[in-house]
Amino acid sequence: MKSCSASLLTVAALGLLPSALPAQLLPPPNPGAAASPVEVLSPFVVNTTRDTGYQATSTLAGTRLNTPVRELAASISIYTKDFIEDLGATSSADLLIYATGTDAAGAGGNYSGANNDINEPRPNGNAPRIDPQGTSRSRGLAAPTYTRGYFATSIPFDSYNTGTVTVNRGPNAALFGVGSAAGIVDTALLEPEFRGNRHSASVRYGNNDSVRTSTDFNFLLVPGTAAFRLAMLDDNERFNQRPAFEDKRRFYGALTVRPTATTTLRANLEAGRTTANRPLISLPYNSVPAAWFAAGRPSYDWMFYDDPVRNPSATNHGTATEGFLFSNSISLGPTYIYHNPTDRAPSIAFMSTTPSTTGTAANAVRTATFHPIANRNLITDSIRFLHTQNIFDFPAGYWTAANVPRGQLPGFVPAGLKAQGFTDFSAFDFKNHLIDETSRQHESFRAFNVRLEQSFWRNRAGLELAYDVQRNDRRSFNSFFSINNANHIFLDTSVTLPNGVPNPNLGRPYAVYGLSNWRERFEEREAGHLTGFLRYDFKDLGRGWTRWLGRHSLTGLYEESRVNLLDQRLVTSTLGAALDAATTGDLGINTRRPSIIVYMGPSIIGNNNPLRLESIRIPQIQAGPMIPISYFRRNGDAVDPGNFVTAPSTLIEIAGPGTASREVIQSQAFVLQSNWLLDHLVTTLSWRRDEDFSANTSTAYAVNPADRLDPGKAHYGFGDFALFGRKPPPFAAKEIKSYGAVLRWPQALVRLPAGSDASVFVNRSENFTPLGGRISPFGVSWPSPQGETREYGLNLTVLHDRFSVRVNRFETAIKGASYSWSNFTNATVNNIFLAAAAWAVEGNINPQMAAQRNADLETLFAPLPANYRSLHNFRVTGTAPNLAVSGILNTGLAGATDTTDTTAKGLEADLVFNPTARWRILLNVAKQETVQSNSLPFMKSFVALMKPTWDRLANTPRGNYPTGYVPGTPLPATTQTYGQWLDANLYVPLATALATEGSVSAEQRKWRANFVTNYTFGSEPFFGLPLRGWAIGGGVRWQDKYALGYPTTRKPDGGVDIDIAHPYWGPTDTNIDLFTSYSRTVLGGKVRWKAQLNVRNAFGRGGLLPVTIQPWGEVATTRLPPARRWYLTNNFSF
Repeated sequence: MKSCSASLLTVAALGLLPSALPAQLLPPPNPGAAASPVEVLSPFVVNTTRDTGYQATSTLAGTRLNTPVRELAASISIYTKDFIEDLGATSSADLLIYATGTDAAGAGGNYSGANNDINEPRPNGNAPRIDPQGTSRSRGLAAPTYTRGYFATSIPFDSYNTGTVTVNRGPNAALFGVGSAAGIVDTALLEPEFRGNRHSASVRYGNNDSVRTSTDFNFLLVPGTAAFRLAMLDDNERFNQRPAFEDKRRFYGALTVRPTATTTLRANLEAGRTTANRPLISLPYNSVPAAWFAAGRPSYDWMFYDDPVRNPSATNHGTATEGFLFSNSISLGPTYIYHNPTDRAPSIAFMSTTPSTTGTAANAVRTATFHPIANRNLITDSIRFLHTQNIFDFPAGYWTAANVPRGQLPGFVPAGLKAQGFTDFSAFDFKNHLIDETSRQHESFRAFNVRLEQSFWRNRAGLELAYDVQRNDRRSFNSFFSINNANHIFLDTSVTLPNGVPNPNLGRPYAVYGLSNWRERFEEREAGHLTGFLRYDFKDLGRGWTRWLGRHSLTGLYEESRVNLLDQRLVTSTLGAALDAATTGDLGINTRRPSIIVYMGPSIIGNNNPLRLESIRIPQIQAGPMIPISYFRRNGDAVDPGNFVTAPSTLIEIAGPGTASREVIQSQAFVLQSNWLLDHLVTTLSWRRDEDFSANTSTAYAVNPADRLDPGKAHYGFGDFALFGRKPPPFAAKEIKSYGAVLRWPQALVRLPAGSDASVFVNRSENFTPLGGRISPFGVSWPSPQGETREYGLNLTVLHDRFSVRVNRFETAIKGASYSWSNFTNATVNNIFLAAAAWAVEGNINPQMAAQRNADLETLFAPLPANYRSLHNFRVTGTAPNLAVSGILNTGLAGATDTTDTTAKGLEADLVFNPTARWRILLNVAKQETVQSNSLPFMKSFVALMKPTWDRLANTPRGNYPTGYVPGTPLPATTQTYGQWLDANLYVPLATALATEGSVSAEQRKWRANFVTNYTFGSEPFFGLPLRGWAIGGGVRWQDKYALGYPTTRKPDGGVDIDIAHPYWGPTDTNIDLFTSYSRTVLGGKVRWKAQLNVRNAFGRGGLLPVTIQPWGEVATTRLPPARRWYLTNNFSF
């Protein structure tokens, strides 16, 4: 990181240099420009030199040919270079917060990006840290498809090499029959110019010592024939949430060669690399619940329950209070302890759980055998390491008496319950400090594109042959505050560690290292297309009646694209004698998964101190030798009491759940645009056929039958799979038609005043998204999602195009989209396999119940497909008392999902006004309401299939029977039955989800408006002040209130009512950006210097914004507001 003083000196020197040089009032003529011949405009490229301020006049987005925007019926917004520069926008998020009807996540975003489902109980901020651009949203539906020159891409947009950005909302078959129904965001990269050698260099300094330097060189190699452009970027962004950062290095080169007047060759390449630890915008879960404080901050001591002196009544350790407020160990395996958030290595390690047995199972505390630490009362008690738990995980037994919220029933988990997060800064200053300094996100990419254009017949026919290849590798190591247990702050409530040693960290908060969220995503894209067009104008036949037949343009396209995707997660397992004593299973078994926890604050047990947290700054965990693990070792007999010993341990990486997929899409399309009746009616008809070929395979850890401790291959590459070398089998095919019409005002009959013109339009378009690899939990492929949009509206221009407004109404729908219901894996995988895993090893704990449990296991699997066990690699090995289970027990199959339909309806308006040559204005307004329907069809059928079986098993334990259980006796009240688990984890969440059909998307604003203006002062004094060269402007973003969630009511029959008509509301938002600039020429007129100051969110909300809400109206999770930032940019053009 550059020092503050050095950065300030650099900017100061660059800023002061021009003021010390002789100024010129006007720039000199460019000698190269005078010699340049007149450019022949290509129909395959948009010439941005005709853009005026914020107004763009033509686009490729309607027909894939350069077409005036006013002749298109699709919903298209174009953001010019001037607009991007005025805002100081450098990323997609900077721009899209000002775009019509779009959302962007991240530090300056306008929504959290945590989830698109308003009823999601456990949103988290992981996705925006990994892929900020991919978490954007259009019309409240989903992320749009991003393209570069209308080739699909995952490479992030950056303004250093961008000309314009075009946003096409809704599906557009003329552009992509295959893509997001939310629309397309296309980046037009900089093209070499033939107007001479023109160069620029820019240095931007911002608060927090952010420094960004970029250069743009345009070389005219051969006048009229060859030009080259080179742009480079070095961006070191430092966020308000210190020390969050994002460092980017990119370079871009483009070459244009015109060997003849009708032939053009264009080529560009780009490469870049990013290293970051991006801000955590969504606050983590607060799993130190208010109920724990209200109970007097209790702790748990397993040695107390085993001490006949202190516990003469032999009270079991599973008392009601502890069962409600405390939770079991983070994992079944080893726990490594970092005593402090700055430690370089763990200090102690132990096995999190030590089981008990009434038989002779080895390495378990035997009920009838005395041990001075582990078993003094000769009563069954396992040894556990407990912590507080989130209110979302409280069992049904907690929700009784005064704890029952409004509208709920006692003894039932409240419908619509959400994970409780932090809602203020009392424990930690999340706004100004990053609580997770360990995580990293890495990205590297390269891209190459070449196009050959040939025109014929005086530009009435032409061909373009294009080839595009991209590689984008993304590695994310979001170690803390990401997903699952890694997004919680827990409190250690264990008085004694599982090895009998007093706990030095009693009462201290800690976080869990998310070893299962290390992700590698490698993507290769290769595409080529041939585009041809033919134009004909009936005026060529003469000036008679035939000219009413108009002019027509027919475009044909053939395209083939190939996408290789390798998306894998890394999982850590543990080797050592402690693990071999605990299990005979392979490296994929849960018992070998380590729990690594970092304490990050002082103890709050035994005092009245409030919860206080510190940032975590430990180094990233590496595979290799770790500190010894303490564990309980005992011979498998009835004599040995056992003892606590230590043994070396080693962390080892294995492959987690992941997918390798290859997709080939072959497309043919025709677009006919016709200008009828002397250009008064413009119609656009398109036909497209897409054929999708797809294949995928799993990258999950596979057990070596000859060596159960063989880690196998943890890191895969494209060369490891044969499917990347061949064409996949057919998956889906679809023909799509689109229609659009624009009817213009008949000026020849009735001329509108004030240089006005008007038109009305109607548009209908479709697309589909062939998502190969989407399957149900039974391994059956889902059909492809489909998108459709219907739109109509009005265009109006006044003052000879200086004022233009476009208003449209739309209805856009997605059918069969993936539905990431948070309980999906829990309900379909954990529900079956974690229960089966416990039942299968009952013989290790209670031999007298083994036969019954084996029968229960077979009953559970009986209704399911015959291959359900093999799909999840469910295996039981060994014999009692050494039974072990392995397989995909709690992560689900790669690509497994359910579906839903989503429909967006609303209104959009785009206004651009240039009152004078020096004043430009943009305003857009959007109204939208996006709702879900037909949700979770698989879950509905799954419950219908399984409920008779679940009813038969409802009164049996969901886990194991209590050690020493006597058949036929009542279960202890603290033993959770399968029926209770199903109610809390399946029936109620599913009923809640189904009752929410008709609810809106998460954080959806019904109304929003964006306003941007810039005024440049002229030579005349302004109120007596000589302000020539100065400009001033600003932007205002207003967003309506938004629904956070809904009140719920639990019915006596177990059903759920959700009051969708009366949601809980989040606040309205207004954010104001300011910018000003000064420009002049220096160095004898050879250099134009421009200094610009941008202040983002100069005015706006400073407090936390709610994201979700509990069904009784209490805010559940929150996000940070857009950060206030300032940047000073010095640009030198020559």
